[in-house]
Amino acid sequence: MNSPYDDYAPSVFKNVVTFSRNIHRNPSFFTIFKDFTDNSIQSIKSEIDNKVISYLVNTEIHSSSYKFFTTPIQFSDRSFLQIYCIPNNQNASPLESEPHPSFNSHPCPSPDGKHLYFISDRPGGIGGTDIWFYTLQDNLTWTGPEHLEGDMNSPGDEITPFMNNEDTLYFASNGHGGKGNFDIYMTYFENGEWQAPIPLSEINSAYDDTDFIISDSNTAIFCSDRPGGKGKLDFYKARLLNSNEPTPHKNPLIVKPLDNQIFQTIETTENALPFRTVFFPVQDRLNTDDLHVINTLAMRLSQNTNDTIFISQHPITESVKELLVSKGASPFQIFVTEDYYDNRIDISGGNSSLFAPLSTISIINQPSVINLLIQKDDIDTISQWELRFNDSTICEGFDLPITKTFSIQNLVNEKDTALTLTSICSNYLGVHSGTIQIPIQKNYKTTMSVNSNLTNVILTYFAIDQTQQESIFRIIKNTKPNGGNITLYTSRNNEALAKLFMESFNRNTKYKGYNMISKPIHNSLNQVCLQSLSLIPKDQQEFIIPISIE
Repeated sequence: MNSPYDDYAPSVFKNVVTFSRNIHRNPSFFTIFKDFTDNSIQSIKSEIDNKVISYLVNTEIHSSSYKFFTTPIQFSDRSFLQIYCIPNNQNASPLESEPHPSFNSHPCPSPDGKHLYFISDRPGGIGGTDIWFYTLQDNLTWTGPEHLEGDMNSPGDEITPFMNNEDTLYFASNGHGGKGNFDIYMTYFENGEWQAPIPLSEINSAYDDTDFIISDSNTAIFCSDRPGGKGKLDFYKARLLNSNEPTPHKNPLIVKPLDNQIFQTIETTENALPFRTVFFPVQDRLNTDDLHVINTLAMRLSQNTNDTIFISQHPITESVKELLVSKGASPFQIFVTEDYYDNRIDISGGNSSLFAPLSTISIINQPSVINLLIQKDDIDTISQWELRFNDSTICEGFDLPITKTFSIQNLVNEKDTALTLTSICSNYLGVHSGTIQIPIQKNYKTTMSVNSNLTNVILTYFAIDQTQQESIFRIIKNTKPNGGNITLYTSRNNEALAKLFMESFNRNTKYKGYNMISKPIHNSLNQVCLQSLSLIPKDQQEFIIPISIE
């Protein structure tokens, strides 16, 4: 039924569908049985009474067959399409005794035969082409036309009207907004007037959708130039749901993983990273590494109820405090200082066990990305689709088929046994959902860091401002209240600042009993610090100094 050309203007009479095919600007007409059986397409004449047909509709009125068609009529300066009628196989005659110099096409008889709806750009309308109608009188003559009053006509163009019953009108329009250029709408007659049009969102697309008809109780036909067809305008079928028929549970959206399994290696490294006592919120939110530190600190506070910590002021300090309490720490263990920094949060206090190095978990997924082929079944239409992960949309669209690629790193963690996605789509039957699961095969490893003896290393922040220095000094004193040896590890990035920091600390009379020295950072410790440093803004990294309290 579809071809490389424009296929359009379907109409149904008894068991036959008539449609038009525009071949090199010349309309040709064909018929096909309603069951769309093979070899059922038949070509029919494109002329009636020596008049070229551009649009043809067959129907029955008062038990007599009627044909309505449009044909071009020449006026003084150009030709216009006019509507003709052939009642009961008689001669063709125009519905208006005097042809009107305007575009008139897309005739659509009402089911009771009392009205003929059509579109025209004649004066008296609202926009380009509006919906008009003729009325059949008792003497079988047509009067009119009259402009169809209601909200269906717009400043744009209305085309291809169709009536399934006397109270429901379908049409296409580009004047009501919507997904594409022409979308399909319906309106119903209630309380003496036509109601506001409703878009058929289940079948509308981002392209032209027109020529909607209902061929039988279960099937609708419409035209669209959306991708995936054979030519320009193609025919599409939509399955109709009867009001007493339960909504089917079958999801017409098909999501096929091109990889059927994920292999995940989980490696735990003990004593891998220094404990970081400084956070750098981005847009007033902590990153994943910060949250890991907060969770660990809360756990350690809950296990050491006599320990207390101090948190500097920041717009989200209260949120951090609430998070610590929600994870097991007591609110009486947490004190907010008078120090305020708009770019970071400092945490100090407690004994060294609170700030012991953190173990790290690295996850390697093979493959590192997952490829999904997203398509629909061969029967149903889909107006919109989306994929969700943990109730968040990760992709959505209108066009199918399509292949999408996602990084697995963002979708699975060490606790997951499968990657689970939810597919959702909508069509004329409603909203459908389904689940896609890709199993994860796990391999666990545990290793010890080369720096497993660095039990007292913390990663802290240095700044020239005296108030900020005092905050850092307090971290050291609270961690080792009885004095002792303190080592600053320096690198080419922070050697000068570390020297100033050390001299300032050693001059401070409040810290008698402490001995602070500096040493070049050795490679193994440098490797340990790199991951934490990478999470800190680059313009701040030169102020980060690893400190060892012996």
